[in-house]
Amino acid sequence: MYGCMRMQRSFLGIFLIVFAVAGLSTAFFAFADGDDLNAWCDGTDVSMDGVVDVIDLVAVADYFGERGQAGSLGRWDVNQDGVVNIIDLSMVGRRFGDEGCSSSLGRSLSDYVCSPHEQGSLCVGSVVFADSSVTEVQVGQSIEFSAALINETSEPASFKQLYLSSSKDGKYSGLQDGAIQIRTLAEDQEVMLDSQGGVYIHNFDAVFTEEGTYRLIVAFLEESGVIDGAPSNVMFVRVVSPSSQSERHLPLSADLSGALAQAEQSGNVTAVRASDDEESSAGIVIAGREEVLAKFQFTALNEDMSVQDLTFKVNSNLNPDTVYSIGDEVPILRLYDGDVQIGSAGGYAVALSGDRIGRTFVEDLDFVISKDESKTLTVKGVLNDIIDGADSGTRLYVHLLNEDFEAVGDSGTDTSIEAVRGNEKVLYKTKPIISLPEQNYTLLSGAARPAFSFSIEADEAGDVSWKKIQLEVFMTDASLDALNGVSGNTGSVLIRQISPTVGSNLGIREIIGSNPGKSIDILEGESGFVTIVLHDEEVILAGEQKTYEVSLSFSDISVVSDATPNASIRLNIQEINSSGVSLSYEDVEGLFDVIPSFIWSDRSAIGHTESTGDWANGRYVSGFPSDSKTAIGWSGANTMLDVQNVAFPSSGTYARGSGDVPFMSIGFQAVNGDVLVQSVEVKGAAYKGTLDTGDVHSLSLYDGDTQVSDSQSLRSSGDGVLFDNMNVLISDNETKTLTLWGSIGIDAEVGDEYGFYLPSADSEYVGAQSVRTNSVTVGGVAANSLGSVRVNVSGSGDVRASKAPDDEESKAGIVIAGREEVLAKFSFSSLYEDMAVKSMRLLVNPSDVGPRPSSGSSDEVTRVKLYDGDTQIGLSRGYTVVPSGDNVGAVYVDDIHWMIPRDENRVIAVVGPLNSIYNGADSGSAFRVHILNEGFEAQGAVGRDTDIDVVSGNEKVVYKSKPLISLPDQNYSLQEGTRGAFAFRVAADLKGSVSWKKIQFFVRMNGADLSLVDAWPGISGNIAIQQISPFRSSNLNISRAISKRSSTIGLNKNESILSNTGGQVTIILQNEEVVPAGAYKDYEVLLPFSSVNADSGASIQLYLDETDVAGFLAPYDEVEGAVDSFPSFIWSDKSASYHSENTGDWANGRYVSGLPSDSIAIGRSFEGVQLLGDLNGDGCFDILDLTLIAKKFGNVVLDNTPEDLNGDGLVNTDDLAAVARDFGKCVVSGNSQDSVLSSVQKKSAAFSKFASILRSIFWVIGN
Repeated sequence: MYGCMRMQRSFLGIFLIVFAVAGLSTAFFAFADGDDLNAWCDGTDVSMDGVVDVIDLVAVADYFGERGQAGSLGRWDVNQDGVVNIIDLSMVGRRFGDEGCSSSLGRSLSDYVCSPHEQGSLCVGSVVFADSSVTEVQVGQSIEFSAALINETSEPASFKQLYLSSSKDGKYSGLQDGAIQIRTLAEDQEVMLDSQGGVYIHNFDAVFTEEGTYRLIVAFLEESGVIDGAPSNVMFVRVVSPSSQSERHLPLSADLSGALAQAEQSGNVTAVRASDDEESSAGIVIAGREEVLAKFQFTALNEDMSVQDLTFKVNSNLNPDTVYSIGDEVPILRLYDGDVQIGSAGGYAVALSGDRIGRTFVEDLDFVISKDESKTLTVKGVLNDIIDGADSGTRLYVHLLNEDFEAVGDSGTDTSIEAVRGNEKVLYKTKPIISLPEQNYTLLSGAARPAFSFSIEADEAGDVSWKKIQLEVFMTDASLDALNGVSGNTGSVLIRQISPTVGSNLGIREIIGSNPGKSIDILEGESGFVTIVLHDEEVILAGEQKTYEVSLSFSDISVVSDATPNASIRLNIQEINSSGVSLSYEDVEGLFDVIPSFIWSDRSAIGHTESTGDWANGRYVSGFPSDSKTAIGWSGANTMLDVQNVAFPSSGTYARGSGDVPFMSIGFQAVNGDVLVQSVEVKGAAYKGTLDTGDVHSLSLYDGDTQVSDSQSLRSSGDGVLFDNMNVLISDNETKTLTLWGSIGIDAEVGDEYGFYLPSADSEYVGAQSVRTNSVTVGGVAANSLGSVRVNVSGSGDVRASKAPDDEESKAGIVIAGREEVLAKFSFSSLYEDMAVKSMRLLVNPSDVGPRPSSGSSDEVTRVKLYDGDTQIGLSRGYTVVPSGDNVGAVYVDDIHWMIPRDENRVIAVVGPLNSIYNGADSGSAFRVHILNEGFEAQGAVGRDTDIDVVSGNEKVVYKSKPLISLPDQNYSLQEGTRGAFAFRVAADLKGSVSWKKIQFFVRMNGADLSLVDAWPGISGNIAIQQISPFRSSNLNISRAISKRSSTIGLNKNESILSNTGGQVTIILQNEEVVPAGAYKDYEVLLPFSSVNADSGASIQLYLDETDVAGFLAPYDEVEGAVDSFPSFIWSDKSASYHSENTGDWANGRYVSGLPSDSIAIGRSFEGVQLLGDLNGDGCFDILDLTLIAKKFGNVVLDNTPEDLNGDGLVNTDDLAAVARDFGKCVVSGNSQDSVLSSVQKKSAAFSKFASILRSIFWVIGN
C-alpha cells in the first residue's frame, strides 16, 4: 500500500494533513498550530471554524484555477480532483450556513493514537521531540527523510516527501529562474509548487546548487517494517554528505512548523514592558471605550524577525497564573504598531471560561522587527460598558505569556519568550481630572482668607462626585490655625465653588489635621495635612469643570531680616492601592491602613448614594499629587494695576452730529490680586482746530457693550473728563478694556481733529483698590498719550453704490412675462456717518443702449418696487416707469428714507412686476436697470450728499416661459457599438410649455474613439435619442447629426472623435419636442463607440457655444444664423399664435438654466468612475469578478483599488455583497434598470442579505 501525506499552515493559522493512499478515498485531518486536534470534516468547512460561511468561499476562491495531482492541493480542492474550480465553490455553496467542523476535541497531537475508524483509515502516530537543536545544510548536500503511517491492517506503509522554502530574498515565488534549482536523481521524481512558493519533492533526492540557507518546513516520522500499533517516538532527518557519505540523525524542534537549518546563529526575540507614557502607565481606563492596556517592547537579535504567534492573558492579579474572569470587562484585545492596527481588524477574543480563561491567542501577526532594533507593540482593550456587565473598580493586568510564541527569521524560528506583565489599569465608568488654575494669593493673618484653589473636571463619559480631599501645607515664618472637628461653613477652614459660577461656602462635615486636638495645626517651619470632608457630595456633570477655593486661617506672621513669610500648598495623595470594586463611601474610608486622601464616585450604581458600591479612593486620579506647590506670599507683595494701550479703535473720519464715536480705549490688567477700578480721568486735545465744550458730548466708558460710567461732557474747552463712582472688577491676571464713546457736536468745525488720552499711568488719574483691602500700585503706559488715535470731522456722510455680488435672483438671465421678478440688486455704503437715502433716479432700457434715457423698455416693465431684504421700502405700489417721451424708461424714486449705517453695506433689490405677452411684453427682449447720476439725495445728521456714480445691473431677457435643463441620476458603461451614453432632462416652467429642436454635447474620449456619426440618421442611424421618462419612447427622428473635433470648423463635415481628443456632437430633430408647462421629459442619447478596452473612458456634457441672445424672437432658421454661426441649443417659448418652426418665437440657449451642464464620466477607469462590480470588464457580474475580490479579501488596499468597490480601504464582505446583488446579470444597453448598478449600490449591504444571496447562487450552480 502506498500513501502520501502533506501538511501546511492555512491562511487562518490551521495545519492541515492530507492523506492519499492507493485504493482509499482521500481523508482530511486538521489540527491547530501546536494546539488541539480537530474533528474529521467533509471538506466544505474549509476554515474549520465550525460553520460553512463566506470565509470558506473566500478560501476556495483564493486558489481558484490552480491545478495539480489529485489530492495535492489541500482542502481548497474540496473534492480533491486536482483542480480548484466551480465545483468546489458549489460544494461549499450547497452547505452554506450549515454546521461544520468542531473547533476542538481537547486532545493534543502528542498524546493522540489511532481511534477506531473504518478499515483502512490512516492517522499519525504520537510524536515526542528530543530538543530544539539545529544544524547547517551545506551546498551540494542531499536531504532525505521518511514518514511512517499507522494503519489498522498492519501492512507496511512508507512515504517520503520534502518541502523546501528558500530563506533568501526573492526565493518565494516558486520554481523560476534564480530560485532553488532541483536536479532529479530518480526517474519517477515528482515536483510541484504550492501557492506559497514552496517546493514539494516526492521520491526524493535533491541537491542544492545555489548558495543559501534552507528551511525544513515539514518533517515526519521514519519507521520500517510492519507496524503493529506501537508507533515510533523519534523524529529525525538523515543528512548525507556527498564527500563523506556520513549519516547524521538530527533532532528537530517541538514546533511542528519545522526545524531550522542555518549557517550561523539564529535570530531570537526578547520582550520587556515598554517605558511608561501617558497611555501605558498605571491608571484609569473608561468602560465602553477602546483603551490602551499595555505596551511591550520587542527586540530582535542577530537578524530581522517577524513575530507570528503570541499569547496574552488578562486578569486582575500581578500573578499571571491567577484565574479570574475579566470577560465582563475586556472581551476583545486589538494590537497596534504605533497608530496602525495590525493583525485581525476585529481584534482577538479573550477566553471567557475553561482552562484557558483570560487567554488571547494571536496567530500570523507578522509584526516585523529589524535586527538589533526595538519596536513597541500596543495592546488595546475593547472595554465593555457598565450596562453590559463591566464592574466599576476592576483591576486589569495584561500579561505576555511564555507560551505559544513564534518569531520567524531568515535563518530560524524562535519559540521562547520571557513572560512580561503590563501596568495596572483600573476600570471605571468615568473619571475625575484634577488641575490647578492660575492663582496668586496673599498671606494674611486673622479669619479664614482665600489661600488655594483647584479644579475638578468630569470626563465626557459621565458625571463624577467627590466628598473628601487633602491639602499638604508647608509653612515658613507663619503658622496655620486649623481647628479639628466639624467646621460647617463658617469655621477656620472654608471651601466654595468659584467657577463657572461663584457659590456660597460648602458645608463641611469634618476637618482632619495632622495633630488632632490642637488648635494650631501646623507651626512655622513645619508641614502637615489639612483634610476636608464635605457634608454633601459635590457633583460635576460630564464634560464640565468646577473650580474650588479653599480659605485658611494664618497666624504668627513675622518678618525676620530679609525673609519673606510665606506658605505653599499642594494637593496630596497617600493611598498606594486602588480601592477595588463595589465599595460604599465608608468602605473606601476604612479599607486600607492608610487613610485615603481623596474619595470620589463614578456614579455607576443605580440609585447612587453614599451607601452604593461605586466609590473609590484617589489612586491613579490624574493630578494627584499636584505637580507643583503653589506659594502664597506676604501682604508686602502689593497688588498692581497695569495700564496698557489697546489696538481698538483706529483713527477715523466722522461727520458733524455723529453719535457712537469711539475716541480711545484703555487696557487694565490686575496683578497679584483682584482690583476694583473706581475712577478714570482722561484729557482731550485738538490736533487741528480747537476743541470747545460743544464739539464733543455724551462721553461714557464702556466695558464691551456695558456702560460702566456716567455720561459726561468736557469740563471746559481743551479740558478733560473725570469718571468717578465706578466699580469695575478686574480679577487677578485678567485684562479688561474700557472704551471711551461719545458724540460729535453739530457745531464742530469741518476739518478739526480731536483726540483723548490718559496723561499718566498712576493713581492721580486712575483710582483703584484691592478687593482684599491692600493698596494697589498703578503703573504701565499712559494710553494714547502720543495721540495715535484721532477723530477727523467731516461736513456730511458720503454714500456710494455698486452692483451687488451676483446671486441666483440678480445674475444675468431669463425673466418670465407676467411675473414679479428681481431685475437688479445694488449695494450701497455710507462713509463717516449714518445716512438716510431720500431719493434716486433709475432707468430701465434695452441692454444694448447703455444708461441713457433714449429708448425705454416700458412694454416689459411698467413699474418697479424696492426691497431691503424682505422689507419693501418706499411706496407699496412701486414707482412708474416713464412709458414715452424724452425720459422714456426713467423711474423717479422719492421720499423713501432708507437708512444706511456708517461703514456698513446695504443691498437694495429692484423688483419688476412684468407685463404679460398678452398685455404687450415682447418675448425675447433684453433690458437692464441702471442707477443714474442725477436726482440722488442722502441726508446725514447735518449735511447731505447728492453725488453718486452711474451703476448698471445685469442683463435680463423676457420670455413667456423657459426651459430648465438638468441631469438625472445615471451610470452608463462604455461599450463597443451604439450604446446608451448620456441622459438629460428638459423641464418647462409652470408659466407655459416649451419646445426644443436642437441640442449639442461636448464629448472627450480616453482610450477609445467616438465613431463618425451618421449625418442623416433618422430613427435607425448609429446615433439615436429617445425619451426615457416619464415613459420610454422609440427613437426620435433625427434630421441632422454632426460630429466634429474641437479643432475643426464647419457644419457639413462629420468627423470621428479619436482617443485623447474632444469634440462636439450635435443633434437636430426632424420635429420639435414639446414639454408641457410644469412637466419634464428625460432623454437618453445613444452614441457609437469603437476601440473600447478595459481601461477606456469618456466624459460627456451639455454644451453651450452662444455668448449673446438672439434678440427679438425669430423663426427657427433665423435663430440658427442670427447671432452665433452654430448655436448649441434652440428652443421656443411657444408665445406666437399658431406656433410653428416658422413663427417668430424661437431662441438660442443663452441664459438657459443648466447650460452648459456638469460633465458625466462613463467607463471603468475614466476619472475614477467604474461599472461597479464588473472587475474584469466583460460586461457580466459573475464568478470571475467574485474570485478577483476573494483574492484580495481582508487586505488593506490603496485608493482606487478596483476590488475595493465601496472605497473604504478594505476588501471585505461589503465588496463581495456588491457583486452578489447583481450576480448573473450582464449589461445589455446603456441605462437598463436590470443591468447597470446605480450609485446608491455603492453603499454597504447587510451581511445576512449577502449570505442568503450567495447561498442561493451556489445552490443553483451546484445543482
